[in-house]
Amino acid sequence: MAHYLLKHESLFVGPSAGLNVVGALWLAKLLGPGHTIVTVLCDGGGNYRSKCFNPQWLTDVKIPIEKKTVQQFLDAFDESKIKIQIPAH
Repeated sequence: MAHYLLKHESLFVGPSAGLNVVGALWLAKLLGPGHTIVTVLCDGGGNYRSKCFNPQWLTDVKIPIEKKTVQQFLDAFDESKIKIQIPAH
């Protein structure tokens, strides 16, 4: 997700922030329209230039670079594998 955010949204974030976006997207799909979801982009991508954003390093350690769109990512989401309890207000 960090690669997607950099390429399509010009947000240079690290893996933790990318994972926060993943969680927010999944929750948005689970809850459906009419809800507000907030997340924190908690780390920049600068510390990850030599690894997470280095295609050669990713190839060397056999980590594929995801080239999915957000819609493809959401289409692959399987609600049955997620157990979320949302506290009542």
